[in-house]
Amino acid sequence: GPQSRNSGCCLDQKSGGIGHNQIFAKPEHTFEGSAKTVDKFLGETGVTPTEVHVSKAVRFDHYGAANVLRVVDVEDRSPNPGEVRVRVVTAGINPGEIAIREGALHERFPATFPSGEGSDFAGIVVEVGDRVDGIAVGDEVIGFSDERSAQAESVTITADHVLPKPHGVPWDVAGALYVAGTTARACVDAVRVRRGDTVVVAGAAGGVGILATQLAVLAGAAVVAHASKANH
Repeated sequence: GPQSRNSGCCLDQKSGGIGHNQIFAKPEHTFEGSAKTVDKFLGETGVTPTEVHVSKAVRFDHYGAANVLRVVDVEDRSPNPGEVRVRVVTAGINPGEIAIREGALHERFPATFPSGEGSDFAGIVVEVGDRVDGIAVGDEVIGFSDERSAQAESVTITADHVLPKPHGVPWDVAGALYVAGTTARACVDAVRVRRGDTVVVAGAAGGVGILATQLAVLAGAAVVAHASKANH
């Protein structure tokens, strides 16, 4: 699953229904802390969103360990029709993306150099292209970058790759939520979990497994969670 400082998140069972916008948050988390993070982030940039033309992004130009990564200036791209630009607050990385950077998956997922890193991100919408409905400037969102370019100050992507950031989820958790969360949702939907079912979840301590377990419980199933002894 994705790497995050808060990997043990759980679903708020007070939320109605189960969907992409389900809340993934520990009860002790409060929105106040996240709001302060955003205020600090926006204050440190010193510019309004529409004034940003060049931003920082993580790039690498050859395969290797983390020491191949560089923070460079890149030109922001305004959104085309059907796209949005998001000011990134937090971004995550999945183990598979590390393997891609190291070249271990070159045959299946070759990198195009210079390459960005990271798919998961959370941030604030700062520009909306034409023919985009339901998303506005200022919206807090979580998202997924097909180009693995999430580790940047700004990301421009298709509008269907962002979802509203669940209320109450801290930014550091939200930045690692999209890939694991939507994968878990798809897994539970694929087997049509219903009340009274018994579901076995392998790798239940991982990013996908921990969320699939909770989604299945919320659907009314009894869950047998399988994990290595170290994660019991």
